[in-house]
Amino acid sequence: MKITVLGAGVVGTAAAYYLASDGHEVTVIERHPAAAQGTSQSNAGLVSPGDATAWASPAALKTFLRGLYNHDLGIKVRLRLDPYFLAWSLRFLRQCTVARLRANTDVKLRLALYSRDCINALSEATGIHYD
Repeated sequence: MKITVLGAGVVGTAAAYYLASDGHEVTVIERHPAAAQGTSQSNAGLVSPGDATAWASPAALKTFLRGLYNHDLGIKVRLRLDPYFLAWSLRFLRQCTVARLRANTDVKLRLALYSRDCINALSEATGIHYD
């Protein structure tokens, strides 16, 4: 199958690699003169399964309230009458129970472990090494 991938950032390049590895004829279209010149240029990522704790937790409400008045925190909260923000906030707060924290952390941990395995396999298959 002929497939066109738009963007040669980290996601587009990885998608193109896996599609080509699966036997597809892949064309990557990139608006910049080289790959990874947009969002991926100076981005950094860390696949760290040990940091998989979900953000929504019983402590999140306290952090949210501190974010209203303490602008030195990594999170800033600006209250506004935005129905989408209000709906999102309510959905987030419903996830702030101990049971949801455990379930969401488990999902994030499994995703992080899978991601680590994928990036290790990609590195081994391509000879691309990273720090």
